[in-house]
Amino acid sequence: RFVELHASIKAVHTPNADVIVRKALLCEAELDEWEAKLPGHWGYDAASSRETKSRMFNGQYYIYRDIWIGRILDHYRWARILVNEILLMYIGKIASRPPEYNIQRTKSLAIISQMASEICVSVSGQLYCHTIPISKIRLVPATSGIFLLLFAVAVAGSSFGVPEELHGWVIKLLEEIGHKMGIRRA
Repeated sequence: RFVELHASIKAVHTPNADVIVRKALLCEAELDEWEAKLPGHWGYDAASSRETKSRMFNGQYYIYRDIWIGRILDHYRWARILVNEILLMYIGKIASRPPEYNIQRTKSLAIISQMASEICVSVSGQLYCHTIPISKIRLVPATSGIFLLLFAVAVAGSSFGVPEELHGWVIKLLEEIGHKMGIRRA
């Protein structure tokens, strides 16, 4: 639905802001519902690290039962950021908007900030910490999924309203990935 919404916005010269906001609100509700219905084994623990601050966002990382759960949750997080950015952009284009849209703007900014922070904590854990059981480490190459992580980090770091600290951390992380891992795309 998000892809259809995004494509429909790009396909029309002057999209109808009211229609886009309603469709984006439906996407946001579905994403919120999807997260609420996740099975228990999709949970994760937050841990802190003594690693250098540049490697950990706010000194934290997530421990997932399976690395792919972390990657899927990062997809969910960046999709939710993009949906809420659409909401912010098109609510702003409605001249006489209902009061609940102003509440939604505040909510969207909070969601974007939360999802961006979760991506950074998640990604730092996937890159630098032991988030995979030792018995499975040999099954997952060191750079497995790195390009998926790069996209999630880029979305998080360039999102509306994220704190400057998060933005700066993302830039440093991408520089480190580019220089130390040799992945120029970062």
